[in-house]
Amino acid sequence: MALSRRNLVHFIALAEEGRISLAAARVHLSPSAFSRSIEAVESELGLQLFSRSMSGATLTAAGKAVLHHARALDFENKRFELNLELLRRGDSDRVCIGAAPIPACLLMPDLLRQMHEQAPHLLIQAETGSIASLLERLDRNEIDLCLLDIRNVHGNDERYASKKLAVIRCVVCCRAAHPLVASGRVTARDLLDHRLAFARVDSIVEREIRACFGLDAAEPIPMTVACDDVNVLAGLLAATDLIGVLPTRVYEQHASVLRTLEPEDPSSLYAYVHAVWPKNRMLPPSALKALDVARSIAQD
Repeated sequence: MALSRRNLVHFIALAEEGRISLAAARVHLSPSAFSRSIEAVESELGLQLFSRSMSGATLTAAGKAVLHHARALDFENKRFELNLELLRRGDSDRVCIGAAPIPACLLMPDLLRQMHEQAPHLLIQAETGSIASLLERLDRNEIDLCLLDIRNVHGNDERYASKKLAVIRCVVCCRAAHPLVASGRVTARDLLDHRLAFARVDSIVEREIRACFGLDAAEPIPMTVACDDVNVLAGLLAATDLIGVLPTRVYEQHASVLRTLEPEDPSSLYAYVHAVWPKNRMLPPSALKALDVARSIAQD
């Protein structure tokens, strides 16, 4: 059975609200009519999607599996309706692009400019933030395409498709008058004394940071500031004795007030930026265009 739009809306409403009365009110139905709609869906699918109790309705294992597909279908339905409305207004499409801190700084400005120049009527949404939150939104079909370090989806090859964009070198740096500038080096002990300012990282990148500074595997990273805006980090490093990690291009923009330091293992200082999207989702034309533009910018 192919779920109708009405089925999808009712099923998702109950999955998210957890109570018949709340879900029924959300879709403007009486509780009895809403219950019959859900029962009809379960009957035609031949699956029990919810466990009912006095406290409400919770998804069964089958219900959770169906919810994933239902949300994807509902997303495409909404996209179709939006595209129809855009066409009626003379526009063609829309695209939502997510970017982790480094690609948000180095790729996104040119990407947005070129996308606008090539498709001035395209509605472009740019989303930035932590990698975890971007991936959650990607999985919920709220983002079409995400630009991030491929190590953050390591081990999820069956879940995500990807295209390599760029390998971006980073540097360890500090303010020009920092006490460590004379030696030009930074050790794990120095990091404990002066602390670290860096973008938010996950466990995979944490291992790279430990290797970079020679920190033991069990030793916590002495991070004082975690900020996803690398330009803000550059300004912070110029005004404090914190040690930071910046993309080379960002460092060069602030080279008059910053200096590089040699860490224990500089080979760890790379970001492997890819465009990522769910394998089970076909990219719309606008997202394919964004992917082509991003690859062109990265190659330049």
